Amino acid sequence: MKEQHNQQLTLLRSQHEAHIANAEHAQSLIIDNMKQEAQTDIQSKKDAMEQDYMKQLSELGVDLNVYLKTKQPQPCSQLIVLS
Repeated sequence: MKEQHNQQLTLLRSQHEAHIANAEHAQSLIIDNMKQEAQTDIQSKKDAMEQDYMKQLSELGVDLNVYLKTKQPQPCSQLIVLS
């Protein structure tokens, strides 16, 4: 009887440890997924901000070809002045 009880305790302990390991693995996967989603979201926001900046530079008459090469806003060589 005592041997059977010990076997049941050993089995219960093994199951408990397996459940903990599975939960920790699931937690790790969830955290990794959340990090990836956050990185993707941040990159999307950076891209949108860069596009908005490029649009504003263009509206101010900056030559975007020069800007993309130098990352320094330079005025267009030909500005059209609307009156």
